[in-house]
Amino acid sequence: MGINDYNRDTNHDWEEIARSEPYYGVLTSDSYKKENLSVDARAEFFNSGEMVITNVMQNLNNFDGRNLSKTLDFGAGVGRLVMPMSKFADKVVAVEISDSMKNEMLKNLRLFDIHNVNIYKTIDEVISSLDYTGGFDWINSYIVFQHIPPNIGYEILDKLLSQLSSQAFISLHFNIYQHNAEIHGTLQQIDAETIKILDKEQSQHSGMRMYDYDLNRILRTLLNNNILDFNVYSEDHGSFQTVWIMGRNYKPAAIDTNNAKNPIHEKTINDIKNSRWIKLGKKIGFLKWLNV
Repeated sequence: MGINDYNRDTNHDWEEIARSEPYYGVLTSDSYKKENLSVDARAEFFNSGEMVITNVMQNLNNFDGRNLSKTLDFGAGVGRLVMPMSKFADKVVAVEISDSMKNEMLKNLRLFDIHNVNIYKTIDEVISSLDYTGGFDWINSYIVFQHIPPNIGYEILDKLLSQLSSQAFISLHFNIYQHNAEIHGTLQQIDAETIKILDKEQSQHSGMRMYDYDLNRILRTLLNNNILDFNVYSEDHGSFQTVWIMGRNYKPAAIDTNNAKNPIHEKTINDIKNSRWIKLGKKIGFLKWLNV
């Protein structure tokens, strides 16, 4: 059955989870529940974050050896990915909507003696801050958008991409569909604008919602924000099929005030237009509407 669930306050759901089970809320393994969270389990939890960031860096060619000035992790939780990210940038912005998650992250940052992380509740707060003019060299988000209703998530994605610096990097993760398998718990599947209740009995209670994103719409948003060089990697999460999208943007260089042609700008745009992927897209008609 199709229903309108886009007005659900998933931020409230997330805060409830953060107050009761912050680590299990990030990674749903029984070893991360409060009663099981031993020293070894905590170490395993944070080591898993190191592995995620190591994998991202390898796929992004270690940022071409560049020194990153400012980076951002959207949906930072307790800081599992923020802490390894802090090793590769002068400043890290952690965006986390839950106050309880934020408090737990602050404890972890103090515990690991990390001092180059600033925390904000929303991307709008980051945009309004004067501390991050010039944009971010890397924006990351993992297993976060899947818990945000798509009508909100698409807007957040566009705002995030608008904050990239020139030739910056992205590593963004989305759920795109559900496998035909039995699913237990409070879950929902989103296809474009329709929501299907997967567990009608439990759907009335608070809990983790799962939302599918339209990959076509995601790619259109990337292209509209000059993310023209990217790869899509599949990642099977049991009952859910997800994708990592990793790449970089090509933000045109500023044109001088005399309206003279900027040779760097012209070269960058021409290189993009003549790339084999753009030519292939034009050939099959996929990129006609992009006017590139």
